[in-house]
Amino acid sequence: MEWTSLLVVLLPICDRSLISKACNLPSDWTGTWVDSFSLTYVTFSSSQVLTGWEISTHGGFAIQTWSCISHDVSNSLLLLKSDQSSSSFGIALHAYRCVEYTKITTYSYRYSVKNNIEGNYRMLVNDTDGTTSSYCDVTPPTYEYHFMVKNDSTQLISEACPDILRTSFNYTFNDGSTEVCSSGSLSFCDQTTTGAFNYSVCSSEMAYSKEGGVRCIRSVTDGSKHYILLFNTGIIDFVTYFPFTCIAMEQSGTAFYISDSRGSCANNQIPTTKTNDGRGTLVMFKDGTCEEDSDRTNSASSDYSYQVPALTLKYERNIV
Repeated sequence: MEWTSLLVVLLPICDRSLISKACNLPSDWTGTWVDSFSLTYVTFSSSQVLTGWEISTHGGFAIQTWSCISHDVSNSLLLLKSDQSSSSFGIALHAYRCVEYTKITTYSYRYSVKNNIEGNYRMLVNDTDGTTSSYCDVTPPTYEYHFMVKNDSTQLISEACPDILRTSFNYTFNDGSTEVCSSGSLSFCDQTTTGAFNYSVCSSEMAYSKEGGVRCIRSVTDGSKHYILLFNTGIIDFVTYFPFTCIAMEQSGTAFYISDSRGSCANNQIPTTKTNDGRGTLVMFKDGTCEEDSDRTNSASSDYSYQVPALTLKYERNIV
């Protein structure tokens, strides 16, 4: 009995995860980025996530920072371990996130998290360190990805919008319970990569944009559904107005349905249902004022085209 008590006291000190080895993040990552997952600034050192990826586990312990413990460079896989831990029956528990990343340019990456959902986030909570081989065993839906861009390069990112979006629409907006307006207007006619909501006919703000201007960043398809990541080309304060919005879009007959999600596309996001952190849903019809371009060859899976757009990005951030 005395030995049992002694072991209970000593077990928290014998944290098996302390044997983990450090590794380096991609060299481009060092610095500050704007991230669609956290919807704030993320700061990386050569081997750590220092700010921006703060989350809480379903068990209630808060995670502020992460360290790289395994990096499979050939397969672009990172295993991150929380620097904070919790204790269960004297055993130290850490959170682990497997990040699969794709380099687009030196100032832009997309990534997905290859873990199951625990609580509200994809992660694994365990008492033992693993590797990318053992802890990267989940493939999320194609549309469930995140995007980050270097803070000083946000004006350089864009992609040709998919054909389904490149026209002009009238729309009805529903906030999840009430039809707020029935005379909205959205146009992607004038530019290949940008569009705008007309707030003079429907004042409800869309895409978390004060001015209504958005730019296409990335689009993927899942069956008949299009998932399009938009970037706010106006004021961003990270309180009311955010940099990224994902829209899920689908056509049925002459109608087009859209739901939005603040930041990245949400798990199980569908075009006809309001997401937890979205504005609501749109039912749209082409208004006939946009001249169709029969020569368009861009598709929803088109390659990136980076250029400086006509709209100028402005930041206003509250300091707290």
